Parts: sequence; structure tokens; C-alpha cells
Amino acid sequence: KTIDLCQPYMVLLCRRCSPSGAVGIRPGTSAVRSHFRGQHKLRGKQLEQVLGFVASQAAKHTLNDPHTAELPGDHSLPIEGLPLLRGFRCTEPQCRYWIVDDSTSSESSDSSSSSSSSTAASTPQSQLTQKGHRTSRSAVLQMVQGCEAEIKREADERRRLAEDEAVKAIDRESRWVGFMKWSAHLPKKARPMLLKAGQPPVPKAAEARLWSEEEAKANRRLRQLSASFTRVMTRCRKRLDRVPDDTLEWLASVDPAKPNGNPFGEKQDTKTTDRYCLCFERYLCYCVRVWALGRKKAKKEHKVRFTNVQWDALGEVVRRLDVVAAAVERDGEKTVEEGAEEEGEEDPDRKELDNAVFEFCICSLKQKLGRKSYDNPLLHFTAVLGIDRAGEGWIPSHSHTRFLAGFLWCGRLLMLEHFFEGDQYDSDDSSDSSDEGNSAGDGSDDDDDDDDDDDDELAAFEARLEAINLFQESHRHWLASGSYTPFSRIIKWMAFGHGYRKQEGGAPRVMWESDGKTLCYRAASRPFSINTAVCSR
Repeated sequence: KTIDLCQPYMVLLCRRCSPSGAVGIRPGTSAVRSHFRGQHKLRGKQLEQVLGFVASQAAKHTLNDPHTAELPGDHSLPIEGLPLLRGFRCTEPQCRYWIVDDSTSSESSDSSSSSSSSTAASTPQSQLTQKGHRTSRSAVLQMVQGCEAEIKREADERRRLAEDEAVKAIDRESRWVGFMKWSAHLPKKARPMLLKAGQPPVPKAAEARLWSEEEAKANRRLRQLSASFTRVMTRCRKRLDRVPDDTLEWLASVDPAKPNGNPFGEKQDTKTTDRYCLCFERYLCYCVRVWALGRKKAKKEHKVRFTNVQWDALGEVVRRLDVVAAAVERDGEKTVEEGAEEEGEEDPDRKELDNAVFEFCICSLKQKLGRKSYDNPLLHFTAVLGIDRAGEGWIPSHSHTRFLAGFLWCGRLLMLEHFFEGDQYDSDDSSDSSDEGNSAGDGSDDDDDDDDDDDDELAAFEARLEAINLFQESHRHWLASGSYTPFSRIIKWMAFGHGYRKQEGGAPRVMWESDGKTLCYRAASRPFSINTAVCSR
């Protein structure tokens, strides 16, 4: 057959159009002649037979245009001769819209005939009477396939990020992390443990509300350690008013041959001072926690190394801390503090603890280093502070250099007190006040007493000069750049960190949103988005 009539829908079907099935034809004589002459090259008698069939059917029935004919209802039987196309259907049962997938080949004639006698298929199927309309449906299919490919790419990206979550972008790409050699020094599995060990003690209110009794006792012990370091820093800060200004200029200098024009001194913001002191407090708490593991186990699990002098000094800190903590547990924290205030003098146990803490800090700072910076426990702890809050990645340079600045500031203050510890040098105001007090006496001092005073002043002056010379020599040996000490490494790291931050420009202000089509500018006040489609116009 060349042409046929689909009885249920009164649509003419061309059987020659496709080996896989028929195609609908407009019912007009001119449309039929144009189709068969143009598409199938029919001439003469064959064409006349086709036109005669169309005329006979038009006389009996009202023929419908396949482009405007009413569509069959859902779940109707398939039309014999038209290809069956599988499609996509919405998962919602109440939704009747679906998309045809005409990329699959049609069923064979046998399967088509058998399916015509059966009920409608349970899977979405459709039939087409216009050949040209398959292009638009294929475009829809390509869109669906593109969405599926995009979903697959997003799933692969999420899986990749989940697998590499431990290795952040800064860990993979940052020259800062490579320069600091954190990844090589600290094992990935141990980073959460290291971060937890380096936390400071929680305040007393949080300790009573959240912690168990055993953990609260350990926290009270560490709070006594932090309080001891606070007393040590208070003593060291008093030294700033008892040394010459030239000494403070040398103390602020990183150059072994040239003083700094700005003398070393207190920070204007007390919050900055507290933040700097907190860095050293966390270091002390970390060392006390590690000491409980033993030297070998601490080296194996935490990768921290202590010299013999440092380990002995840390053991003294722990022993003195146990004495003070036991007194606090026995008598209560307020009772111990009130007793010391009533007696008007410092508690001897606390004084011994303060001296032990001071000596351990000095031992941590006075160490000559070779190629490996992290052989020093203090520098090792700076690497621990580089771990981010998640315990897996690393913090950026602009966040870590503030820790380095805190260690540098506290370290200089501790070393100043260390070099001038035996010196009784007072400020000019205190000397003048003492002279005025002596002159206000009875004025009947003997000549021998005057000679003794002169000898004492001369001895004190020589002791001051000796302390200044010792500081001058020790500055080049311990505090300056290129001295192979923790100070030298911290100065080098801070210089690289500041330069790296300027080169990178800090945190990004313009970035892509998750859709990949919107730019977000994060201003100082609030962020706003710009759609790239608007920009392209």
C-alpha cells in the first residue's frame, strides 16, 4: 500500500515515508500531489491511483489534518503502522505530562501489531504523525540528557570534595603552607588531636556548666597555670620602665647591628596584649598535657621534641602546678587568694610555680636550631596553631601571623626580664623620690655612711652596665634575625607571611556563586549579586 486511511481519527497516512512507520498527510489534493511527487517521485498512473483513493475517501468521510486533529486520549490503544516511542514521565502520579524519547528505534511490525491488540503500555509511549516535529522533541531529549550529565558532574564534584575534604584548597595550592612545611611535619590523622591538646582552659562558668568532675578538675589545674603565666607577664612588663630607652630600641630591632627607631613597649589596645599572652598560655597548656604522655610517646604521637633541659624544666612546672592545684582543691580557690591577700605577701607555692613557668619559657626560647625548625617545642606549637577549626586543613597566612606576633612580643618581654633579672636598676622618678626621702631626714649622716652609699651606688652602676652589655651581646646571639633561634625563625615566617598576604590580596571580594552564572561582590557592608546575563546585554 502507498496510502491508507486511519479510520478512528480520519487521517491519511503515507506508508512509503519511513521504513519504520507511516507519516500523516494533509487531506487536500494539492498537498497529497506535492507530497508524493516531491518525496517519493510518483508519476503517471501511480500518482493518479493515489489521488483517486484520496478523492473516494473524501467523498465518504471528513478527512482531518494531522497537524490540527484532536490528539488521542491517554492510555488509548496504539495506531497500527505508527512507531512507538518510549519517553520520560514525571514521578508524581497526578502529573500527566511526559517527554518522548525518539532516539530509540521503533518496534518491529510484528511487535507493533501485537501491541495494538493489547492494552496501553505501562511505560510512557507516544506515536507521531509528523516527521518534522521529531527535531523539537529530540531537542527536549538533549536538554534532559544535558541535565542528567550536569547532575552527574555535580555528584562527582561532591564526591571529590568529600574525599579531599581533609586537604583544603589552601593545603593543595598555597605557597604559605608549603613554605611553613606543616603538611610534612604534622600527620593528617593526628591534627584533630593536636588541635584539641592546644586549646586553652575554659572559664570557670563554662567549666561548672558543661564538664564532668574529672574534666573540671583538669581544667582548674590548667587555669592555675594560665594565672601563673599572667603573673609572670605582669612582672616582666614592669621591667619596661626600669631599663634605658636605648635598650627598648634594641629590643624592638630585628637587625643585629642597628636599633629600631620605635622602642619596644606596651600595646595600646589591652585586647591585643591579652590575645598575645593567650598564645603563650595555650603553649604552656599544650606542653603540660603532652608531658603526661611521656617524652617518647609525645614525640611519636605529637611529633614534638624537647631537649633535656626543656624536659626537666617542664617536669618542674608540672610538679609545682600539682602542689598549687592540690591546695586549691583542698582549701578552695577563693580561700587561697584571700589568705595571700591578708598576709600581704605572695604565696610561696605560687611563687615557686611562677619561677618554674618563667624558666621553662626561657628554655623554650633559648635554643639553637639547625635545618629543622620544629625541633623546638615552641615552633612546633606554632604549626599546631596553623590547623583550622575543623582539624583537617590549614588557616591562611593573615590569620596565623597574629599568633607569631604574639609569641614574638611575649618572647621579647620574657627575655628582657631574663637578662635584667639580677639588676636593681630603677626609673629616674623612683631614684629622685628616694633621694628626696633621704634629704628629708635628720641630716646627721656620718662620713662613713656617705662613703658606704657611694660605694653601693658605684657597685649598682657597674652592675647596670654589666646587665646592659649582657643584653647587647645576647640580643645579637638570641633575638636578632639570623641568630639560628626561635626568634630568627619567627621573624622570617612573619616577613614571608606579610609579603604573601600582600601578593595574594587577602580574602577575595568578587567570587562566583554556586550556579556559575552570578558574580557576588562582598562589600564591607553587605554583599550583592550581578547576573552575567545582564552584563552581556
